[in-house]
Amino acid sequence: MINDNVLSLCHGDKIYNFFFLFIGNMDRHHMMRISSFGANTALIHLDNGRSFGRYDYDELSILTPIRQCCVFRYSTFARLYRVYRQGLSTLLSRSLDNGEQLRKILVDEHLIAIDRRLEILFAHLDTCIKTYTVKGVMIDDGID
Repeated sequence: MINDNVLSLCHGDKIYNFFFLFIGNMDRHHMMRISSFGANTALIHLDNGRSFGRYDYDELSILTPIRQCCVFRYSTFARLYRVYRQGLSTLLSRSLDNGEQLRKILVDEHLIAIDRRLEILFAHLDTCIKTYTVKGVMIDDGID
């Protein structure tokens, strides 16, 4: 089981940095937590406009909080797993191809990188689960 002192450090905004892994954006300091709703907190990603970074480089240091803490919200995992099964890059590509007159903003290499990075995240979670069990890693936040 994870030490309570370590676990208390793991409930900050840094644990959600894995979203930055998907887009390859290293501007991780642009996060705000909306906590005025009590337990139903929300994170808002404030970006400086860099958008998607390099598709040929996976910045794995973004996953350090997950590797160190080995905690993850079950509802987040469940949502990510659903889009993984449907093909996250396919869903993104379809959403960009909706008849808009704008040019496609993501090249195919970015879409491939997003799927690859999601698999990297799942591999890290798998390592955590093998070490601490599902119950020790997944936080049941009561959100379906």
